[in-house]
Amino acid sequence: MDEMLFSICFDEAVGVNGAMDFYFIVPKRFLEKFGLSYPDAECGELCLSFTKGNMVARLSPTKKIEGLMTDYDWNDIDISDEDADRIMGLAVA
Repeated sequence: MDEMLFSICFDEAVGVNGAMDFYFIVPKRFLEKFGLSYPDAECGELCLSFTKGNMVARLSPTKKIEGLMTDYDWNDIDISDEDADRIMGLAVA
């Protein structure tokens, strides 16, 4: 994960129904690290969602659809709390 932190970019934070979601643009190899194979993906989008003390991580491939970068297949993934903390550090940096 260390080598990928430099290529992860914070995108946005969205609060909905008591949850706070943080979105990050990740390189395509991040998808592959979690066993997701999407040959047509240009990159990925990682969502760390926090609700009442729980964290859920989801990952989606992203590609250009009708001229817009679009996520199109969300998958739950397991990441360590340590890695989630390090990634979240990018949102507050």
